[in-house]
Amino acid sequence: MNNRVRLLTTIILLAASLVVNASATFTELMGSPKYETRAVWLTTFRGLDWPKTRATDVWSCHKQQQELTKILDGLKAVNINTVIFQARSSGYVAYPSKYEKYSEYWAGKEGVGPGYDPLAFVVEECHKRGMECSAWVVSVPPANGYRDPNNPSTADYVASICEEIVRNYDVDGISLDYIRYRDGKAKGVSQWQACENITRIVRAIHDRVKAVKPWVKMSCSPIGKYKETRNLSSKYNAYERGQDVERWTREGLMDQVFPMAYWDGRNFYPWIPQWKQIANGKDMCPGLGTYFLDSREGNRTLKEQIAQHKHVRYDAHMGFAIFRAEHLLSNFKGIYNFMKEFCPYPSLVPPIVGATSKPEKPRDVKVQFGNDKTTIYWTPQSGCYVNVYASREWPVDTKQAKNLVAVRVKGSQIEIPTQYKLHYAITSVDRYGNESDEISTAKEKFRTALSYRPDDSKGNR
Repeated sequence: MNNRVRLLTTIILLAASLVVNASATFTELMGSPKYETRAVWLTTFRGLDWPKTRATDVWSCHKQQQELTKILDGLKAVNINTVIFQARSSGYVAYPSKYEKYSEYWAGKEGVGPGYDPLAFVVEECHKRGMECSAWVVSVPPANGYRDPNNPSTADYVASICEEIVRNYDVDGISLDYIRYRDGKAKGVSQWQACENITRIVRAIHDRVKAVKPWVKMSCSPIGKYKETRNLSSKYNAYERGQDVERWTREGLMDQVFPMAYWDGRNFYPWIPQWKQIANGKDMCPGLGTYFLDSREGNRTLKEQIAQHKHVRYDAHMGFAIFRAEHLLSNFKGIYNFMKEFCPYPSLVPPIVGATSKPEKPRDVKVQFGNDKTTIYWTPQSGCYVNVYASREWPVDTKQAKNLVAVRVKGSQIEIPTQYKLHYAITSVDRYGNESDEISTAKEKFRTALSYRPDDSKGNR
């Protein structure tokens, strides 16, 4: 075979290999970030995502809870790390409150609870799976109890609801929705005054929340186009409705922003750099309109949705949020299958900007091997979770997302299914998201699969 034929054959074989492995290797080739917010909105409004069942007796109450755990299991399986749970909709709440009441969708009757505390249940179940849970609060509802942003009492009322949530629940964040004037530009006030009025509400909430638990993240979901400029024109944007997001990030009133960038084409891509520019270092995560894959909502193509995900991660280097849970989990047009490939490994939510103190390492780390599992023990640092890494290479590279085995583990031990022995490293992570240096199990204490015996107690820890 001459060199020319040999070269041609090599090219053909390489091309064939790339075609066969393209979908499976794209994320590997481009990289999967260790730090990336991957959020999903879980709505309770009219039970769109949850609850589907009304809890009117013990059986239906249990079924309602099972619906939630199934949702969270599905999100965990594609490495979602943040659930934005709707704790307040238009004048109704998903927990026992002294300010507002349950909607009829919980127990079939307005004002009646389902026999347990939904918000407490969601927070606990999210934390069991290593996911953060932010309480989604519809701040200035467009209906059913609408409060005027021009009225100074509105700020105190909404801040009181948010403070109630933070005091009573172990939420990781307060996420403000509808923190703006109603659709249509603010009428009766100047643009400057509109921004001042909405910022007054944001500041009141921020100050009340942070005074109780400074590690609780403040976030918001503004309209997906920020501000009209010479190069960008839109009749529907956040700033004209009082959402001065650049000021909120600059002054530290927001730790995360989830702009509702639900459009496509020229209404999507040109606006992403603007959001990046006004982030001021904060965690900017465009919200993607996965619900538009539904033929009843817009019938968009999976190709467009995939392109947006890739653009946000690889071009803009941002996290993302998906609206909403049901459309992702129902695998509309294959979106759930794509997410399995796009997020093959866990990721960590970026730490809160400005909180830079590094926690101490876990103590007394020990590893015990079994036939089908490895158990890791540690003494945790106060107020910290633990991240667990594993690799067949020594030392374990804790900068690589592919080595993450478990994140935000609460407690003092974890069991990991294993078919072969790995090297392990664990770190502490505090409530602000700061991670400690790693502590690794000593290399010489590991035994090969051939030499290991279950009854051999030496070196198992």
